[in-house]
Order: sequence, then C-alpha cells, then structure tokens
Amino acid sequence: MAFDNRVYNFAPGPAMLPREVLEEASQDILNWQGLGTGVMEVSHRSKAFMACYQKAIADLTDLMQVPSNYQILLLPGGAMGMNAAIPMNLMGLAKKDPQADFVVTGVWSAKSIKEAGKYGNARLAATSSAQQYTTVPQRNSWQLSADSAYVHICSNETVGGVEFDEPP
Repeated sequence: MAFDNRVYNFAPGPAMLPREVLEEASQDILNWQGLGTGVMEVSHRSKAFMACYQKAIADLTDLMQVPSNYQILLLPGGAMGMNAAIPMNLMGLAKKDPQADFVVTGVWSAKSIKEAGKYGNARLAATSSAQQYTTVPQRNSWQLSADSAYVHICSNETVGGVEFDEPP
C-alpha cells in the first residue's frame, strides 16, 4: 500500500495513525486472521468475534487497571449519547429536584448542559463564554451546589482547543 504524500492532520478529533496500524487495519478489513472474510463482516456471534471481544475487554481491563468487581461495557453512542445517558442516570437518582452543576468552557459542554436540562435543573456553575471560550474559569469562581448529583466538565474542548491542565 502506498503512503506517499501523506497529509498531516492536526485537527481536533481523529488524528494521524502510524503507517503500521493503517496497514494492519487495511489487511484485516479484507481478510481478518486468515478467515477469508473482513473484520467488519464477521458475525458478532461467531467464535472469532467473541475471542476478539474477550481480548479487547482483557486488554482494556489490564491497561486501565479495572478492579475485578467492575464490568466493562462497550457501547455505541459516543459523546452525544452520553450527554443524555449521564443526566438520565445520575440526576435520575435524586429523590426530588434533580440537578447538576456545569462548567461550560466551549461547544461540547454547552451541548451537555442543554441536553441535561431535559432531565432536571442543569445549573451553570461557571463559564468562559465572556472570553469566547478561550480559557477555563478559575476554580475559585465556580458556584457549586451541595445538592447537585454531579459536576460536569469537558476536560478537552476539541472544537476551541480549551483543555483542563489537571482534574479540578
């Protein structure tokens, strides 16, 4: 496979992958593990797929040092799906008046607070909108409520390039 004149991608989101990774992936799309079928064509009920799935879970468990009393779920949906799933679950635990605090630092956290408002009181604890989302609000300026189910931050606002230096 020719990789001459590759374009360097510095955009937010997906990034360049090493040539070796792309070459292996391209082979697996055509003929995964010598099965004569592509990885995206293998039945999710097959022994080959189940072995791949179990290895992925084991590798992730090892990499992230997940305790044995936890389970890993691999689910579709991405960040946008989580904007609904998180408040539905965490705000849904509230006996009354479900609420959560949000630190809005850009496009993604703005989407998160809007979606959470469908499930309870999505409180604006801090924002950098006056600075056109070019910074993270100082921690001592956050107005957090003791009654909130959780505090939401977007640690890496990929659209505007705003990132927390460390967890608050």
